[in-house]
Amino acid sequence: MLSLLFNGHGLLFAILLLAILLSLSLHEFGHASVATVLGDDTPGRAGRLTLNPLSHIDPMGLLLVVLVGFGYARPVPFSPARLRAPWAPAAVAAAGPVMNLLLAAAAVNLLVWAGMPGGPALALRILAQINVLLMLFNLLPLLVVV
Repeated sequence: MLSLLFNGHGLLFAILLLAILLSLSLHEFGHASVATVLGDDTPGRAGRLTLNPLSHIDPMGLLLVVLVGFGYARPVPFSPARLRAPWAPAAVAAAGPVMNLLLAAAAVNLLVWAGMPGGPALALRILAQINVLLMLFNLLPLLVVV
């Protein structure tokens, strides 16, 4: 991804970086909010029940995103013992990919309905693609189990 800067594509680099930061932050917020709704206050006590990207971004994961275009965020801590239902850990795990699906759907709907030209359309396409890829990547463990 850093090669985009070296090849004079600074705007594309910025769009990709912002889309990744937004996507990873909302993904982790999804995990935190569902855990909280289902009875676990661990994400809130850890300062992770926030939309602030600084709370969710791992410095090494962000460096990897900038250097190679693939990285990670800090996982949200939660305690399965504090959740109210036996299926709740699965719901917390599913919340991140569901958030990515919702972000991709929102980006596509804005792209189609608003008919945005040029740069905004490119940003929405990138946002949708990143979120579909994040969703699919996070669902890979299901393929191992099944």
